Amino acid sequence: MIKDFLKKYFKRPLQALGFYKQAHHLFFLLLELKVNVTNLLSKKFYRTAPILLYHRIATPTQDPLMLCVSPEHFERHLVFLKKNYDIISLRELSQRLANGKIKGNEMAITFDDGYQDNLTKALPLLEKYNLPATIFITTGHIGEKANFDWDKKYPEDDRAFFLTEEEIRTLAKHPLIDIGAHTETHPNLANLKQEEQKKEILNSKNKLEEITGKEIKTFAYPFGGTYDFNKTTKGIVKESGFDFAYTNTGFLATKTRDNFIIPRINIREISPQELAQKIVCQIKNF
Repeated sequence: MIKDFLKKYFKRPLQALGFYKQAHHLFFLLLELKVNVTNLLSKKFYRTAPILLYHRIATPTQDPLMLCVSPEHFERHLVFLKKNYDIISLRELSQRLANGKIKGNEMAITFDDGYQDNLTKALPLLEKYNLPATIFITTGHIGEKANFDWDKKYPEDDRAFFLTEEEIRTLAKHPLIDIGAHTETHPNLANLKQEEQKKEILNSKNKLEEITGKEIKTFAYPFGGTYDFNKTTKGIVKESGFDFAYTNTGFLATKTRDNFIIPRINIREISPQELAQKIVCQIKNF
């Protein structure tokens, strides 16, 4: 993640100068400003499409990492989005971006990591409004209690579970759901050697194909920031048989010449009005 990059290269010298916290805060303010300005300009001069990234649909007592969107807010998001966008499958949208045939009113919904509440909480609402979504699954801890470092920061009663193999099969058979790969253990791929990256990516793809009986053609980079993957990563993803790969950089998607850096926007527990601002939506109504 960018945070790791800053810690690795800048933390010690900035701490020695006495203003690491201020520099850290300023960096992320500038990054947010860059995203906002870029999205405004993209919206003005190009046909754009937001690809939304959710993690958990849940209502924990505490949400220290802001991974959760409550079912109530998620439903309000869906109502707002359906009124203002043509919500299509991620694969269809990606193909339009690649072919330069985007109309400018499309968007897509995705989930990362493979939490069980994607099935129990998100799917019923997607069914209610007949909306497609793609779920990118990390395969190393299928069916286990969520145990990434960030999951362990949640109170024990708020800890999620990952989808089981049977639940993944159920989702893969559903007409509204597509399954994508998200590595085996969710590492920062840029920090790994080429063979380690290849193992993470291929093992995830092969495991999901074994479970679902379907080809897995989409991939999401863990963390998904600029410094979380590299040219080697992109090459491995392409060589592994994926058609598209997705980042988490906050930008609106536009016509692309590179199918392996399609941007997504991370969505947290926000109102439809805040969501509209985040994705630069010309609001028809709420």
